[in-house]
Amino acid sequence: MDNYTAPLKIRDYFRNLQVKGVNDEVLLTLDDGTLTLTDTNQIKVTSNPDGTEYTVRVHKSKLPTLGQEGLYTADISYDVYTGDTKFNANGFAYSNYMVTISGKLYDNMNSTSYIPSSDDSDHIIYTNAKLQSKVIE
Repeated sequence: MDNYTAPLKIRDYFRNLQVKGVNDEVLLTLDDGTLTLTDTNQIKVTSNPDGTEYTVRVHKSKLPTLGQEGLYTADISYDVYTGDTKFNANGFAYSNYMVTISGKLYDNMNSTSYIPSSDDSDHIIYTNAKLQSKVIE
């Protein structure tokens, strides 16, 4: 697992997590543990018990296509906690962090199995660092 430790609670490290759809409509927001959905019939969110993983299902009518049916995109954004406000106060470590995002297509919102060969996954790694101005000349 690339030498990363156990998964961490998303709400402890991210704020203002948003997923946007067609015409930049904000489909959901997760901020400080509070989840807001714009359409509970077309968007469903679940999380595992420890809050380290969220599953978001969005009906395809809410997502922009990439020029043809079957290719969809979603704008995902978030801010990371850093500095004294929450990060240092809770004893979190300045370190590298990995965020994994996976996507799968389903036949419908309630399907339990995804369409074969429709899944993909990727990750980003970001560094939360603090500069010591005494060291820099």
